[in-house]
Amino acid sequence: MGEMEEAGYEGVGVVILDLHLPDCEGAGAVSRVKALHEHILVVSASDDRKHVVDAMGAGACGYLPKSSQTEEITKAILTVA
Repeated sequence: MGEMEEAGYEGVGVVILDLHLPDCEGAGAVSRVKALHEHILVVSASDDRKHVVDAMGAGACGYLPKSSQTEEITKAILTVA
């Protein structure tokens, strides 16, 4: 996540985030991106209820499984934006 801060990403609108990142996982990843004041849509292979609840509690605006259809993801991005 440090790369986002270092690169100066601000105001990108919607961040599509996976919960399994090399340097930060789960709700912690959502919290770090949320600190940048971004809208977050989690798209993850995990559909574990705890992961969904934790991500939403950390500030995600939406959560979809990676198996979602393109139209679902597009609609979710527009809704979150």
